[in-house]
Amino acid sequence: MKRILKKVKQKIYTKNKFMIKKNLKGDVFKILTNDSKNYKGFGELYMTTLNKNVSKGWNFHKKMTLNLFVIKGKVKFVLKKGSVITRKVLSEDTNEILTIKPKIWFKIVNLVNQKSKVINLANLKYDQNEIIKKEVS
Repeated sequence: MKRILKKVKQKIYTKNKFMIKKNLKGDVFKILTNDSKNYKGFGELYMTTLNKNVSKGWNFHKKMTLNLFVIKGKVKFVLKKGSVITRKVLSEDTNEILTIKPKIWFKIVNLVNQKSKVINLANLKYDQNEIIKKEVS
């Protein structure tokens, strides 16, 4: 009997819109709550900056889930699992959060001629033994 194998396209990220509460004095952006589908716990919150014409990565987290959003500039996220490469662009105007699951290679690329800023709400505190890094090629 011939076996038919169906190739399943696995989603290596999720992208969700922020909830925005409009206010005349200044809007409130509800980015992530403890009942959000992509919330996996809290380890640390940090910001990374990208100078103009700069890339950071490749990084591979063994256990950490990253929840990334751009607060200044425009950034391309390149994700790789096996031979599948996915590119997602976020900017300060997209109001989206990108969740990267563990065991995904990724790099980030600044797309503007100024410094970009990215916030990461990670489910684990940074541990140098949990991450594998390679230089961008």
